[in-house]
Amino acid sequence: MSHLYPADVVMFFAGFAAGALYFAALWWSVRRLAGGKGWQNFILGVLLRLAALVTVLGILLTSDVGPLALLLAAAGFLAARLAAIRICRPAAKDH
Repeated sequence: MSHLYPADVVMFFAGFAAGALYFAALWWSVRRLAGGKGWQNFILGVLLRLAALVTVLGILLTSDVGPLALLLAAAGFLAARLAAIRICRPAAKDH
């Protein structure tokens, strides 16, 4: 059984930070699209988010981190996704 090292915990929070930035940029792009700012800005946002994600993934894969660190980074990214969904979800109306 593996042990968690401080570097592994850092990988989780790095994945969370990358996910938070990704989903904040997604929110910004969608708001601009919905506000009538044009689909060109939305496509530019998609390309920039994709480039950032591929760059981070490339850095992780070419570095000498183990599979547990990659898994923890992915878990951090997914935790950021869950947080973004929770933050952006409309409040339930009491009946």
